[in-house]
Amino acid sequence: MASQEGHLNVAVTLLDRGAQVDAGNEEQQTPLHLASFSGHENIALTLLDRGAQVDARNHIQQTSLHGASFSGHQNVALALLERGAQVDVRDDKQRTPLHMASLEGHQNVALALLDRGAQVDVRDDQQRTPLHMASQEGHQNVALALLDRGAQVDARNGKQHTPLHVASFNGNQNVALALLDRGAQVDVRDDQQRTPLHMASHEGHQNVALTLLDQGAQVDARDHTQTTPLHVALLRGHQNVAVALLNRGASVDAGDDEKYTPLHLASQDGHEKVALALLDRGALVDARDDTKRTPLHLASLTGQQNIALALLDRGAQVEARTGNQSTPLHVASLFGHQNVALTLLNRGAQVDVRDDQQRTPLHMASHEGHQNVALALLDRGAQVDARDINQRTPLHVALLRGHQNVALALLNRGASVDARDDEKYTPLHLASQEGHEKVALALLDRGAQVDARDDTQRTPLHLASLIGQQNIAFALLERGAQVEARTDNQSTPLHVASLFGHQNVALTLLDRGAEVSARDDNQHTPLHFASYNAHQHVAFQLIDRGASVEALDSQGRTPVQLASDKGHKKLAVLLADRASARDAKRSASARSSSQTVDQLDDRNVYTDVGEIQPAAQPSTTHQWNQDVALVQVDHDATVKYLLDYIKKRKR
Repeated sequence: MASQEGHLNVAVTLLDRGAQVDAGNEEQQTPLHLASFSGHENIALTLLDRGAQVDARNHIQQTSLHGASFSGHQNVALALLERGAQVDVRDDKQRTPLHMASLEGHQNVALALLDRGAQVDVRDDQQRTPLHMASQEGHQNVALALLDRGAQVDARNGKQHTPLHVASFNGNQNVALALLDRGAQVDVRDDQQRTPLHMASHEGHQNVALTLLDQGAQVDARDHTQTTPLHVALLRGHQNVAVALLNRGASVDAGDDEKYTPLHLASQDGHEKVALALLDRGALVDARDDTKRTPLHLASLTGQQNIALALLDRGAQVEARTGNQSTPLHVASLFGHQNVALTLLNRGAQVDVRDDQQRTPLHMASHEGHQNVALALLDRGAQVDARDINQRTPLHVALLRGHQNVALALLNRGASVDARDDEKYTPLHLASQEGHEKVALALLDRGAQVDARDDTQRTPLHLASLIGQQNIAFALLERGAQVEARTDNQSTPLHVASLFGHQNVALTLLDRGAEVSARDDNQHTPLHFASYNAHQHVAFQLIDRGASVEALDSQGRTPVQLASDKGHKKLAVLLADRASARDAKRSASARSSSQTVDQLDDRNVYTDVGEIQPAAQPSTTHQWNQDVALVQVDHDATVKYLLDYIKKRKR
């Protein structure tokens, strides 16, 4: 602290009392580091006289000379050099004291270091020279001093930037002029083929851009993506630079490697002033990028109504098509820009125009949930039941994407409640599958077929059962849905609910009369499915409603066997135990033996299922294991049940 604060007497006293002259702090800075950084020459000399290491390193490998140079303390720097400090010593980023003095603009220190032999073009770990540092920070006097001592005016850093690139990027006009006066190449290229004019345009430095142009810079220089400075200025939103470049003759129709012209960019980003300037200079109003988009498509994409109007006033095609045959109205509808959509319609856009998937703008608005745009299109006569390539209507699309508000709006405008897509899905199928209860009820209120069949004969009730939509399942049943409806593989809704473990839906179906032992075309019962996928609570529910654990599928397998074969050993035991208890309870009940019934209720205690993990949701094609597994248990009754079953199978 004494060295840092300049308290010489205190420092001497401490040294006399045995203080270590090179003691380091938590950043490994010695007293000499601190005195040098703070400019206390007398303390620095005292420390050196007491044996301080002149080139001691701190935690980033900087010496006291780095600190003195960074802080601009010329006298301290000279004192350190007199005592043997290395003039080109490097820190952990390979910076020398000259880098530090140049970075901070300390011309006198820089000259002192150069007088003592410092390398003028020394490189740090990014290949930057001291001239790069001075150019970056705008230190013209240091830059000139370095140039006077022979610094390379076009030295390259690791990205092939010259000092002129750096000065231009940072808006340092005076340094840029000094470099140009000393012979810097005005159109020098970096590793991305960018010129200093690209750099100035990127950062919006209009004065530097004009200086470079005055010195002969190419206004339409191309980088590695064929981007000109005008493209760059527009991409970055620098309208003043863009206009300045146009005034200096920049090409209005230059295309980059994606065939974007300046008008595309101005239209996309809402640069109205530049867009008008480009149009006034004859820019192609319907220029196409590599996906065939025009500036009007891009103005429609980002909702630039004023630019869209300007483009249309200059003759832009309102029905221009992209590579996928989308018009600007498709784009405005997709992105929810109602004002642009209305502008396009007012200028003659077809409301039901089709893209290559036969989608209309109403499909697009419905897909993204833009109710206001959808209503505007309908007000202009859009077909509410237009079909795309998959025979989907806007109502199908809105439901698939979960936009219930749009779906209801379409229904209120007369959308067909029973329209079918190419898989024969109706809107009610989709509402049931996706859990859109409000829409499902609205469809039913409008007379939708409650038992409509898709191309695999699934009803809406099958789909509600598949994803566990109990409320929708209940509503469908209330409206007369067949609880025993069969798919083309003879699955009932109860099969589906059991397969996916939806206990509440299964209970609802059972309460409405679903057959607990219904068979599909492979003779699977709902209990087979629940057992196979380890849905214990559903399985117990089915057993309690009378499902047989001995029911055989078409390959002769019981639910118990399927559970065991799938690795659900504990569940297999529980199923057998549950069925055994149920049957014994029924028998006891028939004998009116309440005591026996109570004992059996007490006996059914093996219900801790913490070790049972439900299976992953199965695919529609099941690879059933055909091996019979022996399950070892502690319950005598259950073991007997399983052994009896195996004996019967062997016979």
